[in-house]
This record gives sequence, structure tokens and C-alpha cells, in this order.
Amino acid sequence: MNKRAYSSTASEGAVTDASLLDSSLFESPKVPKQGKKSYKKKKTDKETAGQKSMTDFITTKENETKQNKTESPSIEKRLDEISAKLSNVLTRSDTDIIKNIIKESLEGLKEQLLGSVVKQIEILESNMFDQAKELASLKQQLSAKDQEINILKQSDHSKNQTYEAGINDLEQYGRRNSIRISGLSFDKENQTSIQVAEHTAKMMSHHLNVRLEYKDIDIAHRLGKYIPNKNRAVIVKFVRRQTKIDVMKRAKQLKGTGIYIKKT
Repeated sequence: MNKRAYSSTASEGAVTDASLLDSSLFESPKVPKQGKKSYKKKKTDKETAGQKSMTDFITTKENETKQNKTESPSIEKRLDEISAKLSNVLTRSDTDIIKNIIKESLEGLKEQLLGSVVKQIEILESNMFDQAKELASLKQQLSAKDQEINILKQSDHSKNQTYEAGINDLEQYGRRNSIRISGLSFDKENQTSIQVAEHTAKMMSHHLNVRLEYKDIDIAHRLGKYIPNKNRAVIVKFVRRQTKIDVMKRAKQLKGTGIYIKKT
């Protein structure tokens, strides 16, 4: 290989390498082999185009970098503002918001409690008013009943006095015709009034010499509870007062018989 051929081969190799470099970077088409002058001219054009493409690429990247640098502060500023707002929100949540929530809750509970208490007080006042009215009515009724009771007591007292006076009069009237006999024999348990009257009439007719039948006796009965081997006293009421007078005049004739006659 002579010197010219080696140089041509080296040049072609360099051109080939440059073409490959330009093709890999800027995606340019491969160039066929040409003459030396034509090749140099085309090589110069290609290098100029490659340099222009590289310059445009670098300029574009620089512009993008500048744009990114320009937009980056605004994004960071926005993030800082958001972070500050979040910090403020968290701070208020810890203090003001919580306080407001608690205050509102307490106010609500306070109003609810006060409303309930006021309602209960109103109900109690209403009940007390009704009870006071009922108590006043009961007092009036009680006073009226007391007056009625006093009137009835006075009436009963008067009636009792009248009854007692009547009973006393009757007793006095009955005593006018009655006598009490002690020591009269033949006392028996469950002895009837007729049996006592018959036995009394026989005793007086025998000892006092008075003609007397049991029909002249209004009523005759033993006093007290029956006791064996003892003679209970006898109350005798005559039909006529004159019979009592005649018997009392002859009562002394019973002396020594164990029989005694007294006025009632």
C-alpha cells in the first residue's frame, strides 16, 4: 500500500467514523463514497449542520433548564404556603378550634340543663299551686265538718239530757211501785220472771196476810249471777202503787224469817 492509498484509506475511515458519530447523535443518513473535493465539501456542510444541530440541542436544553428553574421557585413557594397553612390549621385545631368546640358543647349542655331545670320548676310550681288550692278546699271542708260535729254534739248532748231525764223519770216512776226483797228462797238457775213473781206472791200472802196474786206484780226478777246455795235479791214492781204501800206497812211482820223488804 502506497502513501496516497493509505491516506485515502485513513481519510475515508475518519469520514466514516464522523458519519457514524453524526448518525448516532442526530440520526442523519449515511453518505456514499465520493471524490476527495466533493467529500470535503460535503463533510464541511455536514459538520456545519451537525454543529448547528448540537447548538440548537444545547440551546433547547438550556431554555428548558431555565424554565424549570423559573417554575421551581413558584412551586416551592406554593408548597411553603400550603405547609404554613397546614401548620396554622393544626395549631388552631389544638387551641382555638378545640376551645370553640368545647365552648359550644358546654353552652349547648348548659342551655339544655337550664331548660330542663326551668321546666321542672314550672311543673313543681304548678303542682304546688294545685296542692295549695286542694289544701285550702280541704281546710274549708274540715271547718264545715267541725261546725257540723259541734252542732251534732250539742244536739246529742241535749238529747242525752232529755233521754237521761226521761229515764230518770221512768226509773223514779218505776221505783214508786217497786220494792227490793232479800232472803227469798227457792233461787234457781235460769229462773223465769213468772216463776219469781208466783213465788213472791205466795210468800207475801203467807207472811203478810195480804191477798196477792202474781197478776198484781208487773215484773219480778233476780239480781246478779246465780250462785249455788245462795239466794239472790229480787226486784218486784207492782201494777198498782197501793199494793206497794200495803206491803211496806206489813214489812215488819217478816222479822225473824230472814226475809227483808226495802224501798228501791
